[in-house]
Amino acid sequence: MDEHDGGHVSAAADDAAAINEKSAPVTPALAAELSPVASGERIGAIDALRGLALLGIFVMNIITFALPGVAMMNPMKEGGFEGVDRFAWIFNHIIFDMKMMTLFSMLFGAGMIVMSDRAQQRGAPLAATYYRRMGWLFVIGMLHAYLIWFGDILVAYAICGCIIYPMRKLRAGTLIAVGLCFTLVAVPVVIGSGNLFETMRDNAAAAQLAIDAGESITQQQEQWIEEWEGMRGVLDPTAEDLSREREAIKEGGYVDVILHNAEIAQMIQIPAFLMVTLWRATGMMLIGAGLMRAGMLMGTWRKSSYVKLMLLGYGVGLPLVGLSAQWLVAHEFDFIELNKSGFLFNYCGSFFVALGHASALMLLWKLGAAQFILESLAAVGRMALTNYLMQSVLGVLIFWGYGIALWQEYSRAELWLFVIGVWIFQILFSRFWLSAFRFGPAEWAWRSLTYMRTQPMRKQG
Repeated sequence: MDEHDGGHVSAAADDAAAINEKSAPVTPALAAELSPVASGERIGAIDALRGLALLGIFVMNIITFALPGVAMMNPMKEGGFEGVDRFAWIFNHIIFDMKMMTLFSMLFGAGMIVMSDRAQQRGAPLAATYYRRMGWLFVIGMLHAYLIWFGDILVAYAICGCIIYPMRKLRAGTLIAVGLCFTLVAVPVVIGSGNLFETMRDNAAAAQLAIDAGESITQQQEQWIEEWEGMRGVLDPTAEDLSREREAIKEGGYVDVILHNAEIAQMIQIPAFLMVTLWRATGMMLIGAGLMRAGMLMGTWRKSSYVKLMLLGYGVGLPLVGLSAQWLVAHEFDFIELNKSGFLFNYCGSFFVALGHASALMLLWKLGAAQFILESLAAVGRMALTNYLMQSVLGVLIFWGYGIALWQEYSRAELWLFVIGVWIFQILFSRFWLSAFRFGPAEWAWRSLTYMRTQPMRKQG
């Protein structure tokens, strides 16, 4: 998911204008066709921000690898919620939950702007290349979702990436405004679904009472019971539901996992996508495109501007996500109440916290501080697709039955040991790999398919 392709991790932030290619001559050879971004064209701060987002995403995703699905929605039911486990949930919720995916989505939109500007400067057509790029991302995502892990986001990104393409030439302010409108569409949709779920639950309960009393029920009442039972199995699983999940993930073979992946992936790719992901991801991509147009993600703003945006982001966002945590605990993570109103705190607050994260990293980059950390993050970000898929492979091999089978063996806080271990491994692997190669292996395959020719992999010299 490295939207603007290979390069060198140590590019300085104050070289961003040159990296943007506006001063580079357009030769006839360059004007003839598009190709992956060369080493000197990298925007190092964006790579570092992408690496931060990618590593942060694993903090949330590991819950779905290591624990029953309900642990993500209701930590009171699975994963531990006392003592250090409670603190781990609060920390994850405030710093990572939705914030890293928000960052990643914004960077995806920024990547589209980079591709569009490069194509325009070269006088090269972009549409066919761009849509081919999204098409192959869709294929990679489908393979990932059904053969490795159900929680894939690539399919959604491929679809949303196609939606934002016609808006690539809009001005920065317009992109941000349209992005906010897209993002807010999900609010009435989710609130409406919460009311629908409540009606479904109440009607199913009334129908079940009629059955228990020996009364006959209508076909509509039977449908209420069936639909609510399907929802309840995910939202409020019984011991029997958890046993079936355990049989599929920990005790079953690869075929059992494939069937389990298919069931959950379809829920993520259809109802969840239409309710939330479509609007959130598209909106954040457009906002990221606008921030790229405005220069914020280029690292070209003044240091004081990044400080102000960081203070605004954290000043508004952290209180909102803090209220979100408090609300969830007070309502015992009731899914219906969450949909009816509670989701708004984190849904809105996460955007501001993500802006705070992005501004803080850009400020560090401009100050020249924490260079080793930032260069390490940039290396991970340059291989984001490889590292994203690697996280899934490591997750299922460590926790699921056809691997080491550590599923449900560790609490929420203990899983941080695995998170830190994977972080260290991916940083070291990314730096080592990029010392010899231009792309990560997944990036190389994606680019070769996109540009319909094998890309040179090894660095010259």
